[in-house]
Amino acid sequence: MDLHVQFIHHAKEKGLHATAKIIRAGSRLSTTRMEVRTDEGVLVVVGSGTFTTT
Repeated sequence: MDLHVQFIHHAKEKGLHATAKIIRAGSRLSTTRMEVRTDEGVLVVVGSGTFTTT
């Protein structure tokens, strides 16, 4: 239903690691957050989304 992505830094490295967390899992909607970091721990992308729960 809604997705926001912010590209914070360009990634020169080949190794990227994404983590995601469910902030709220309701009966109709769920909210999530995610981030992507390089092998060195540099934050590259953050995002959040609201999705229909089925």
